[in-house]
Amino acid sequence: MTNSPKPNPRRNLSLLSPAALQNRPVSPAWLSLRPAPEPIGGGTLQGAANFRAVLPYEAANGRRLRPGLIYRSGELSSLTRTDLDHIAASNIKLICDLRSRSEQIRFATQWPKLQAARTLTMPETDSQNAGIEILISALAKSPGPEGARVAMLKTYARMPETYAPLLRVLFSELQTGWGIPLLIHCHAGKDRTGFAVAMLLAALGVSQADILDDYARTNQFFDMAGETSIITKIIGRALGTNPDPATAKPLAAADPAYLASALAAIETRHGSIDAYLTTMLNLTPPARSRLHTLFLTTAQTI
Repeated sequence: MTNSPKPNPRRNLSLLSPAALQNRPVSPAWLSLRPAPEPIGGGTLQGAANFRAVLPYEAANGRRLRPGLIYRSGELSSLTRTDLDHIAASNIKLICDLRSRSEQIRFATQWPKLQAARTLTMPETDSQNAGIEILISALAKSPGPEGARVAMLKTYARMPETYAPLLRVLFSELQTGWGIPLLIHCHAGKDRTGFAVAMLLAALGVSQADILDDYARTNQFFDMAGETSIITKIIGRALGTNPDPATAKPLAAADPAYLASALAAIETRHGSIDAYLTTMLNLTPPARSRLHTLFLTTAQTI
């Protein structure tokens, strides 16, 4: 087992501009045709039960996601040797780590020694911190379960603007073809990961119903009891109270209404998800077509 190395400006893709990434050499045509590795299903990894491949949902023009190219997970600090073997077999080339720097230090990622994968990280921003403050403020005003749910809806509604800078870099990097298979993860693999994966699936033409289905599948593999206990303690420290554990349950759940709140916010502010992808994430029609070539196959081949 190895811990992830300290950030290196030569490997940290968040330090590269989209223009610089676009000028990198594009992968040869045969790369998009290579066989996908056997996908890792949810619950397979002992140290990261929420690590899973996105299902081969139907996508643009009747095509489907190619299996084993998009992974999502929570933090990866407790992987077993067998877990590392599974990850090595997945051949993941790019890690999009949505956690804060403090989370990355406290829960350092373990990774197979011989598995070369680049890491894209989320820079600390005022918008991120403001989102946390809004969540705590909402809980202070209404500390019960319903207040927690409202706080989550507000938090998700801010995500389209908060994570647009990182997603622009991610999608630009994916154009080269060298960033697949891809892993997107945060601490729990639920909120930040849920939104980022949703935007990638939307770009690939996956229906909103299937996007919400993928998001909700987290509930099948998530340690709800453990996460609820942790969140209860965090709320208590932030508010200086001894909160009812029931307040934490809405914060730990993968409620499709939360992600729907983010999608609704996009439609309100930008007119449509397609418009958001184009104007905020620089996904022009040629760029989306390139993603379709890399991530999709015909329905008959699965």
